[in-house]
Amino acid sequence: MAKREKFYDKEAKNEIEAVECKKCEDILFGRAQNDERTCSCGSISIYGYGSSFGVIGNEDNIIRFTLLIPQSRVDLYDDWNYGANQFGHLKPHEYTIFGIKGSGYKRHSETTERKRKRKNWNKNNHDIDFFKNRIIVKLKKKKSGENQQED
Repeated sequence: MAKREKFYDKEAKNEIEAVECKKCEDILFGRAQNDERTCSCGSISIYGYGSSFGVIGNEDNIIRFTLLIPQSRVDLYDDWNYGANQFGHLKPHEYTIFGIKGSGYKRHSETTERKRKRKNWNKNNHDIDFFKNRIIVKLKKKKSGENQQED
């Protein structure tokens, strides 16, 4: 069984169990007791919510973790009950390293070798804007380097 991971979001209202398919990288979580979701490749399925949450599929294809989300339990139930299907199934192109496009979701990235070497590294030491600015600066440097090579 894959290691359970946890991450934190200051604006989160609800903590739920979630799974990620290693094949298609979809993230699935339940919205109601009778909810059922299947990943894009069909390797894993989930059912239920909370204490009745379960996963069907090969454990080698599953990464389990705790997901903190801004939606309340009522929001999740209404999404399932009315068939809106906005929550519960996140595809890889719908999320980024910083979270899910304006929805408040946060996904814990797996520990890299560099972070393991630093041991006491705490990702909460800096806010997201710090990392976004750092990436923007790197991209600008990369672009300016490419422009100089063309000259």
